[in-house]
Amino acid sequence: MRAANVGSVIIEENGHPSRIVTDRDIAVRRRPRRGQRTRSERTPESEIGSKDLTTVSPDDDLDRAVQFMREKAVRRVLVVDPRIVRW
Repeated sequence: MRAANVGSVIIEENGHPSRIVTDRDIAVRRRPRRGQRTRSERTPESEIGSKDLTTVSPDDDLDRAVQFMREKAVRRVLVVDPRIVRW
């Protein structure tokens, strides 16, 4: 993520977004499991990302996206139609 200068990565399953992993998720949640000490025994990415994704359509206006972000207290909203919109 550092090399690509991105703060989040979207994980897809069967062509649909299933979770988002952020740099903060890695810093806070990725730590050795109880009783484990080595780097290779750390929690896998599949267990650290957020599963509860907030999404909007490309046709939704910005106010709707901001409303969702406030209501759900999230920092990132995915734009999907029905797949992730790529830029």
